[in-house]
Amino acid sequence: MKILNFDEINFGSYKNFKWGNNLEEFKTINIFYGRNYSGKTTLSRIARSFELKKHNEDFLDGNFKIKLEDGNFLTQNDVIKSNLDIRVYNSDFVKENLNYLYDKKGNIKGFKSIGEEQKNIKEIIEKREKILKTRNEKLQKLENDKKEFLNDDRETKLEEKFTEKASLIATNPNYLKGYRYNKTALKKDLNIIKNNEDAYILNNEEQNQFIKILEDKEKHNTNFNNTFNKDNFQGILKHSSEILEKEIIIKENLTSELRQWLEEGLKFHKEHLSTQQCKFCNNPLTLERIVWIENNIKDDSGEKEKIEEELKDLLDNFENYKLELKKILQDIEYENFYSNYKDSFIALKEQLGANIANYNKELLKIEEKIKEKQKDVFTPIKLENTNDFSDEIFLILNKIENLCKENDEYTNKLSTNQDEAREKLRLNEVAKFAKDSDCFAIQDEIQNLKQNINTLEKSIATQNNKIDLLESRIEKYKEKLSNLETSTSNINKYLKSYFGHNMLELKVKKDDKGQLNGEFEILRNGKQAKNLSEGECSLIAFCYFVASLKDANTKDKNPIIWIDDPIS
Repeated sequence: MKILNFDEINFGSYKNFKWGNNLEEFKTINIFYGRNYSGKTTLSRIARSFELKKHNEDFLDGNFKIKLEDGNFLTQNDVIKSNLDIRVYNSDFVKENLNYLYDKKGNIKGFKSIGEEQKNIKEIIEKREKILKTRNEKLQKLENDKKEFLNDDRETKLEEKFTEKASLIATNPNYLKGYRYNKTALKKDLNIIKNNEDAYILNNEEQNQFIKILEDKEKHNTNFNNTFNKDNFQGILKHSSEILEKEIIIKENLTSELRQWLEEGLKFHKEHLSTQQCKFCNNPLTLERIVWIENNIKDDSGEKEKIEEELKDLLDNFENYKLELKKILQDIEYENFYSNYKDSFIALKEQLGANIANYNKELLKIEEKIKEKQKDVFTPIKLENTNDFSDEIFLILNKIENLCKENDEYTNKLSTNQDEAREKLRLNEVAKFAKDSDCFAIQDEIQNLKQNINTLEKSIATQNNKIDLLESRIEKYKEKLSNLETSTSNINKYLKSYFGHNMLELKVKKDDKGQLNGEFEILRNGKQAKNLSEGECSLIAFCYFVASLKDANTKDKNPIIWIDDPIS
C-alpha cells in the first residue's frame, strides 16, 4: 500500500499545511531535498508512528491526514490500529537503537547492544530462566510430595489385614457354606455394614442362638394335637358332688358316731339268740333289744349299699381322672424342637406342669371327700372352694400345639435359616473387624491420599506444560540471540561491501559459559574501538537498519522504506 500525499498537516513545524495541486503525489521511489528544519524529519516521525503503532510523545496534539493509493485516508486516530506496513530510519531510530553514553570528556563510547528488542533479549532470557528455575523447583516439590504419598504404606497394610481376616472367615463353617471367601468377598461385606456397623454387631446371647440354629439337624414332625377336654373336671366335680351330697333317711335320729358304734357293737352280740350280757356295760341285753337296734340302724331302702357302691366305683376310677404331663404332651420332649423353639417349649412345659399339679391337687381334695363319705354314707358332704384349672391347661396346650406346628414348618426353612444365621454371624465378625481395625477411616484417608495424588499429578502435568512452554519460549529467545550473530555478520558485510569501511566491525560477546549474552563490542582493526566519531556511530546504525530489513518481521514482505539523513 503506497502513500500518495500528506493532505493536511498540523504537526511539529507544520501549521495548517495543505498539499496543493502544484505538488505531485509520491511515486514508487521519492527523494526529499530541503534545508535543515524544513520538516523532512517531522514527516518521517509521522510515518514512524505507524511503524511503532504509538503517537510521538513530542507531538501528542498533532493532527494530519494521509492519502493512500486505494483512496482511503489515515489520520492521527488510526496510528494504533492501522495496518500500514512501513519501516523508518531517522534520528529517533538511531537514538533508540544505539545504547551509547558520552563520558565526561565528551568522547563517544562504544555501544553495547543494537536494537531495542535485541537489547532486552538477554534480560528476558534471564527472567524466564529464573521463572523456569522456580517452576522446576515447584515441580520437584510436587514430585517429592507425590513420591511421599506413593510411599505411604497404609493401603498396603490395610490390604494385608483384609487378606488375613478373609482367610480366618473362610476357615470357619459358622460363617459360610458352599462358596470361596476371599478379600474381594470381605470388601463386599464391608460395603454392606458400612455406616451402620453397630446394627450388625451381635451380643453373646444372639450369637449363641445363631450357633444353635447351625447345630440343628433335621427333625421329624411332632404332629402334636391338643386333645385335652376342658369339660372333664366339671363332669367329675358334678358327679362327685351328686354322690357326696346324698342323704339316707333312718328311723331313729342317731348321730353318725352312735350309729357306727351300734353297728360295730352288734357284730359282738349277734350270735346270741337269748338274753346276754352286754360286753361293753355288763348289763343284760335281751333279744328284743337287739332286734330294736337292728331295726333302727338298718336301711330298708338299700340306699346305703348303693351309695357305698357308687363311692367305691368313683374311687376305683379316680386315678384315671388325674393328668400326667408326659401323656398329655403325647411324649414330645425338648429334643423334638429346633434350637430357636426349645426355650419356648421349656417355658410352656413348666407352665403346663404347674397347672396340671394344681388340677390334680383339686382332684385330690375331691378324692378325700369321697373317702370321708365312705366312712359315713348317711351324712351329706358339700364340695366347697374347688378351683378348675382346665381353661389354663387348654390354653397352654393350644400354645404348645401352635409351637409344634411352627417347629414342624421350620424343617422346610432350615437350610434357608441356617444360611441367614451364617450371614448374621459373618457380618457380625466383619462389623467387629471394621471397628477394631478402623478400616473405614483408613479407607477415607487413603481416598484423600489418592485424590491428593491425582491433584498432584494434574499440578505436575500443568507445571510440565508450563515448563515446556517456557523452555520453548526461552529457546526462541536464544534463537533470536543467536540470530544477532547473523545480524552482526550482515552489518559487517554492509560496512565492508557497500561502504568500504574495512577497519570497523561488530563482534557478538559471550559470557563465561560461552553463551551469547546479547551484548556487542565494536572493533577497529581487531581491537576494541574507543572514541567513535558520530559519523562512525551513525554508519553502524544505518547498516543495522539495512540488516534489520531481513528480520522475521520484514522478510518476505514489501514494506514502505523511509530513510531520513542516513549518514552524517
